[in-house]
Order: sequence, then structure tokens, then C-alpha cells
Amino acid sequence: MSTLPTELDDLIVDHLRDNKHALIACALVNKSWLLSSRHRLFEKVILVDDNSKTFLELAASPLATFLSCIRSLIDMHSKFFADLLPRLPIFPSLKDLHLHYIDVNGVSEIALTQLGAVFPHVTELNVSNTVRFCRLHDLFIIVARFLQLRRLSIKCSFLQEDVDAISHHPPVPPALEVVRVHSKPGSDDPFPHIAAWLGAAQGPSAIRALELGLLKRQSLPSVGNLVRMLGPDLHALSLNLMYQITTADIETHLDLSRNINLQDLTVHVGLRRLHSPSAHPHATWALLAAPQLSQIKSLTIVLQIDLIHAVDIFDWARLNTMLGSAPHFSALQRLRFLVHCPSDHVAGAIIAQVPMWAEKGIVEVQVTRSGKGFTL
Repeated sequence: MSTLPTELDDLIVDHLRDNKHALIACALVNKSWLLSSRHRLFEKVILVDDNSKTFLELAASPLATFLSCIRSLIDMHSKFFADLLPRLPIFPSLKDLHLHYIDVNGVSEIALTQLGAVFPHVTELNVSNTVRFCRLHDLFIIVARFLQLRRLSIKCSFLQEDVDAISHHPPVPPALEVVRVHSKPGSDDPFPHIAAWLGAAQGPSAIRALELGLLKRQSLPSVGNLVRMLGPDLHALSLNLMYQITTADIETHLDLSRNINLQDLTVHVGLRRLHSPSAHPHATWALLAAPQLSQIKSLTIVLQIDLIHAVDIFDWARLNTMLGSAPHFSALQRLRFLVHCPSDHVAGAIIAQVPMWAEKGIVEVQVTRSGKGFTL
């Protein structure tokens, strides 16, 4: 029997969280370590075609107690709705659900609604770009069944444009706070329909953070309406705008005057060695020049760079002037650069371009190899 306090037992086991074999050994020490180890072992489960049968057999056992330990489930089963979902038990403690490699085309509405019954307490839903929907309406059906949902992240593709009236769509989960949607450049544009669906929510909106991209020109009117409707509830906004969007488009459709509590803004800029500085004002500059940004405390600039020398393409003088023009960005406490670049040495080059803000100690540079993740 362990003579250590329970808190120390948990700290020891938690230190081995990423070591599966060590956790299995810890589970054999005593009953206290068994419970702690089991929670770490089954905290995150990945289901694929090869292991789903064994998982179902274990879950069906009357002696099974691990289901209450599962907090995160990543599904990569190719026949999830046909073979796996009807046989899954209820996951009472699952909070985080990830869907991959699923073709929703042709799945009945009854099967779609079953997700909410099997995973009744999900607060975060991630739908990857390997999931294919025939219609946006099918996605809305799935999302609406998670009544406790707080975070929604979507990267999936849609085979056809949704023509259903907004009144035919299910309601938005009442607790939804964070919405992040990425669309492929060559796919159908889902943003007008998603914005209309979110904007049609009954009662006061709970959405605090909104991330959308790539936004096409025809998406701006509906996205602008959604941003205005969110009003003072919106605290964080990330927009990835396609290069065809003009300053006039931003000034016409994107009014941030109602978002008086907006404190976190993220913009995206593509820098390539074959590009040259545009003679026309870029939509990103128009967004940064919006007169309603004096309350922004955190500004993130996402830079897509293929070579370190492409940093020189960016108009750093304009950025420094814009940030230093009071009362514009007068509340700024954090200037963050999220750089997608194959070279780690780009960080020093960027800090050197914003010396005044670096001296204040508010500049952060994060370099990643991939530009496929979300920023909020």
C-alpha cells in the first residue's frame, strides 16, 4: 500500500502521462495508482479500422470501467456512421471529439443525430479536412446535437452549395463561444451560409471568438453582417482574406464599430520570393487601418514565408507608422508574429524590423513549419 499522500501519487503518475508502458506498470502497483494510471491511459483514444473491433469488445464487457476516463476521442474509422457509431456505448465524460476520414455523403439524418446521443457532453468538436459533406445542412445537424458545445473547428469540404433556407437549419448550440472555419481555396464557399446560420441564432449570442479563412470577396457582406450582429460580445477576430479583396470591400462591408470589446485581432499576409509589393493597398492594410482598433490589446500577424529573404517584401515602415499613430492601437500590449517558414532564423530578422515595440518587450515571434493550423 502506498504511504504517500494522494496528491503526490497523482503527481508521480501525471509525470509519466506520455509514457504508455510506464503507466501500465503503475496501474499494477495498487488500487490508488490503478485509478490514476487508468485516467491517463484512456484520457485520449484514437479509433481506426484496425482497433475498433477490440475497443467495442472491451467496452461491451460488464467489467469495463474505462469509458468514464475518456476525455478526448479521435475517430479515423472509414465507416464510422455505418459500422461503428451504432455499436458505440455512451461516453459519459467525453469533452473533445475529433472526426477524420469520414464521408458523410448519403448518411441519413437519423444517423447524424445519433452523435449527440453517444457523446452527450462534448464541449469541443473538430472536423478535419479529410471529412466530406454533401451539404452544409448535414454539418449543422451534427453540430446542433451537441447542446454543451463551446468550441467548433471546421476544415472539411463540401460537395455542393447549400441551398436550404436558414429557417430549415437546426439551431446553433446556445453555449457556443469559439467558431473557427478554414476552407480550401478551390472548394465551394461555405462562409455566407455559415455566417447566416450563426447570425440566425435565437437570443443573445455567446460567440466570443471568430476565425474565418480563406475569405473570398463574395463572402464579405454576410461575414460583415455576422461581425456586426455579434457586437460587444466579440472579443477575438481572425480573418484570412484572399488577395482579390480590395480596400473598398473592407470599408464597405467590415464595420467593427459595434465590436467595442474586441481585444484580439489576427490578420494574414502571404510573402513569397516571387512576389513584389503591390501597388494597390492590400485588404490586410485596410483592415489594420480601421478606425475602431484603439482598444486592441493583442495583434497577431500571420506571415506565410517560403524563404527568409521574403521578409523584406513586407512593408515594415508602414506597419511601424500605423502602430505608432495614436490613438490607433494605443492599448496594444502584445505584438505577435506567427510565421510559417522553413527557417528558424527568421525570428531575429522580424524582431529587428520592429525595434520600438521590441524595446517595450511586447513582441513575440513563433515560427512553425506548417501553416495549416488555427490561430485562435
